[in-house]
Amino acid sequence: MDDDETRRLLFVPVRQGAYGVSLRLFRTVSEPRSAVAFTSLDRLASVLGAGQAWIRLAESALRSLTADIGVTRIVIDPSGTNAPGQRPAAAVPLRAA
Repeated sequence: MDDDETRRLLFVPVRQGAYGVSLRLFRTVSEPRSAVAFTSLDRLASVLGAGQAWIRLAESALRSLTADIGVTRIVIDPSGTNAPGQRPAAAVPLRAA
């Protein structure tokens, strides 16, 4: 990881499990599974809550982790979440893999 990439580490939501942490994946209108990441801790907390666990990852590391499980879309700074039964807002990909 170069210095420029280190300065752009993203806040990535994770879930605590019995053997460590795993990435949280989300659904969008166009994709069955998407990864999300945030450019600041404040943005993550405003969307997912202050109690949401997170790790810092470079975009390239997040893409590598998600590619292994067939997830090709990363949404940066999504504006919110939807209650069950609500149609989610369209997501904007960072860029194609």
